[in-house]
Amino acid sequence: MKKITAATALALLGGCVSHTGETWRVQRDMPVYRSPAGDAQDEIFRLASGDVCYPGRVVTAKVFQYTAVHCPPKGDGWVADDYFDKGR
Repeated sequence: MKKITAATALALLGGCVSHTGETWRVQRDMPVYRSPAGDAQDEIFRLASGDVCYPGRVVTAKVFQYTAVHCPPKGDGWVADDYFDKGR
C-alpha cells in the first residue's frame, strides 16, 4: 500500500529537474506564465523567435510539463511549450 501511495503522490506533485549550463533559443512565439500552478494561466509576457532563455527546473502539473525560464531582458516565468533550439 505504501508503494501505491508514494507513486500517487509523486504523480500528483510532479518532478523537478535542474538544467545547468544550457542556453535555449526560441524557435517560435510562445506565452510565458507567472506560475505552473492552477488551471487559469496568467500570461506575463510572450517570447518571440530568436529570444534567448536559460532554463531552470521542470515541474509536471496535471498533464502539462512546465519549465522555469530566465529570459533577459523580458523576465522570469514558466513555459509549457518546447519550441526551443537547445544548444549548449
